[in-house]
Amino acid sequence: MKTLIVDDHEMFRMGLCALLGQMPQGFDIHEEGTLHGGLDYVAAHTDIELILVDFNLPDGNGLQLVKKLKETHLHCNVLLMSGHENQDLAVEALVAGANGFLPKSYASSEVKSALSKIVLGEFFVPEKLQRSSQVDTSSMVAGSLLSVGANVLDNAVDPVIIFENGQQKKLKYINAAAESMLGLKKENLPELLDIDRYVDFQPLLDFIDDDTKTSFMESAVHSRSLVKRNLWLSVSCSKIDFLGSPSVMIYLRDITDLKESELALEKASNTDPLTNLLNRRGFYERANQEIDKANKFNLPLAIAMCDLDYFKKLNDTYGHDFGDEVLKRFALVCDETFRDQDLVARFGGEEFVIMLVNTLASNAMNTLERFRKTWMSIADTLHNQQCQSTVSIGVTQLQPRDKNIDELIKRADKLLYICKDTGRNNVSSDT
Repeated sequence: MKTLIVDDHEMFRMGLCALLGQMPQGFDIHEEGTLHGGLDYVAAHTDIELILVDFNLPDGNGLQLVKKLKETHLHCNVLLMSGHENQDLAVEALVAGANGFLPKSYASSEVKSALSKIVLGEFFVPEKLQRSSQVDTSSMVAGSLLSVGANVLDNAVDPVIIFENGQQKKLKYINAAAESMLGLKKENLPELLDIDRYVDFQPLLDFIDDDTKTSFMESAVHSRSLVKRNLWLSVSCSKIDFLGSPSVMIYLRDITDLKESELALEKASNTDPLTNLLNRRGFYERANQEIDKANKFNLPLAIAMCDLDYFKKLNDTYGHDFGDEVLKRFALVCDETFRDQDLVARFGGEEFVIMLVNTLASNAMNTLERFRKTWMSIADTLHNQQCQSTVSIGVTQLQPRDKNIDELIKRADKLLYICKDTGRNNVSSDT
């Protein structure tokens, strides 16, 4: 687990490294002694999974790092540490996006307990700080939220919602950011929170109803399942005793820009730029998932390797721009012919692969034969040029012995070359 420790005391960093070394996960640890050193390391490494950061640093405070990394590192767990037992700072740490808060004066056993929870993505605040400083009750940290709310919660940029976790979900608190996101006003707050109106994300509903769970985190949720708007949110929840009532506190963070950038990058890495079909990498990732599903539920599946006949001759005769137009038109015909659940990819050059999911061998042959004839008709003339492009296809069916996509592609490729050797422009099958 890639880990960053940011603390200006070398001996304390050494102690944390020793405690992490006693845990089973295995940690790749990097140390920094300043805020700016931590910020620079975070900016250069997107794969950090765990950050332990001191609040008091020579050139700033650890909350600055917490807020920054939650904009860029969706899957990172964070523990803010401080030399002071400060309840308001614990609240502020959670609101900023940390998983927990820990005073540095605590014994190593307590520190190890905190690390064990943070590593698993759970929340941690010491029991001593979970109690309200004003009253002798078992109120959790959030029990004092209203006393610090003017400075922390009301002005927080991220939505915070607290509701009573009984049979009736009484709405206890909502900050300005949550008002805006949910379309509510404090002066018109409903007495009860209609949870089903705002939440249809089943894992969160299960957490709310499960008395054995105290914390919940989901790094990316498409928010039409939460607030009926087209956003991406990170969701953090904790079970609390709020002013004497069992309650749930929810933090929401709008990560739409970051998630859309992440999805765009993922699509670009899995997509052929010319045809907009899957590339080899994207196909392999999804195809093996389909094979696992087919093997698990005993579903039929077919793989077809396709090669455009005499494509080099078309390139030599009409130029590479014309050849690119042929490839794009072939991709369009694939898109029009095959179902959304089928996979179509360009493997390179004029070679394509098609996965027909939940498809029997006879149906696969019929579909591919119609496709071959359709392409021969459409590609006879392209852009007023006598193209006469045809396609050869080798198709094989998933067998019980097949464990991954490579085995099917090898068989389909051999059948494709049988097509080439027997005149091209046909479909060859092993069934």
